[in-house]
This record gives sequence, C-alpha cells and structure tokens, in this order.
Amino acid sequence: RIGIQAFEGCISITNFEIPASVTEIDSKAFKHCELLKKITAHKGILNIGRDALPKNADYNEYRGGLYLGDSKNPYMYLVGIENEEAESLVLHRDTYSVAQNFIPEMNTLKSLSIDGGKGRYLQIEGNCIIRKEDKTLLCGIGTSIIPSSGIVEIAPYAFYRCDTLKSVILPKSLKKIGKSAFSDCKSLSSVEFGKNVEEIGEQAFSGCESLDNLVLPKSLIAIPD
Repeated sequence: RIGIQAFEGCISITNFEIPASVTEIDSKAFKHCELLKKITAHKGILNIGRDALPKNADYNEYRGGLYLGDSKNPYMYLVGIENEEAESLVLHRDTYSVAQNFIPEMNTLKSLSIDGGKGRYLQIEGNCIIRKEDKTLLCGIGTSIIPSSGIVEIAPYAFYRCDTLKSVILPKSLKKIGKSAFSDCKSLSSVEFGKNVEEIGEQAFSGCESLDNLVLPKSLIAIPD
C-alpha cells in the first residue's frame, strides 16, 4: 500500500514503477509531483484514491479517457478524462479499475459503456461500473440505476458529489457501503436499503442536504460514529 501523501510534492521524481505487491494507492500519494511523467502500474491495484496521481503525467489516451498501465496493458486503470464536460464515456475493454471520484463529479455525463460491449474485468449495468471479480460497484453517474442483484460492495467515493443523482435503491446482495460513497449528492432525496447491508463507511451520506429521512436496515453491524 502507498499511503496518504506518501510522495506529495516530491519534485525530483520523474519515473515511478508501482510494485506488483501494491493493492491500494491512497489519496494525494503523488499529488504535486510536477516532474513525474512516467508511471507504470501492474494489474492488482484495487483502489486509487482521490487526487492520488499528478495531473500532468504522460497517461495513455483512449477515446478521451486517460489511462495508466504497463507494456502488456496500457489501459489497466482509468484515471481521468480529457473533456471534463463530456456527455458520454467509452472505456477500453481491458480496463481493470477506475480511480476514485472523478467520474461521479462530472455531472454532464449521461452514459457509460465499454468498447465492444464487453470488458475483460469490468461490466457496465445501469450506468454503473462494476468490477467482476469482487462484485464491487466502482462508480456511477446521475443516470445510474444500481443493479437489483449481484453487487456486494459500493466502493469509497462511488457517487461522490454526483449532484444529479436523485434516488437510490440498494440491492439485497449489498453488504458494504464505502467511505463517502454518496457524500455531497445534493439532489439525493431517497435511499432504500437492501436487507443485508452490514457496514456503512464514514461520511457515506454526509452533505446529502435533500435527504430528510434515512431508515437503516436491521442487518447493520458497523456504522461510523
């Protein structure tokens, strides 16, 4: 794991190969590394945190998306988008994961898809990006409809600052809602929980100013203070 702000502001770094043992890159890990241009990342990173990577690195471009990877798969991780006012986004079929929060904050996005219709590691259903191997909903947009089954976890920041999201029905299969998953969704006014949710992360619904009533499920085991 590469921790929060681990290399923030290290202006002498120009190249960095992320070790194959790393499964998480925390927020701001490489922020303000102004000279860091080449980053190599291998398959297996489950979470790339908010603002974890420098904005001006030499990312791989595909249909408007910006990607991080290695020589075998340069499109392993979707980490940004060229046009921040785009209405649609088409992912490469070989993408394994998506960096936190930049997609839901793009309130112009109306549709998500995978080139060719089928991904090796991801699937898109109801405008939700889902990682197949662990059934985690990585992120969504204002038009997302969460699938009624098959989702076990909603990732941290999955819908963070998604101002156009108005209502959510969570599936019975869901067990965990990650940190800040629905934070600052200003228009979110209705949340219906499935009966098997066991854990809600910290600030999962903070800043949802239109959400007047939240009925928590009896299955809940862990909830933040």
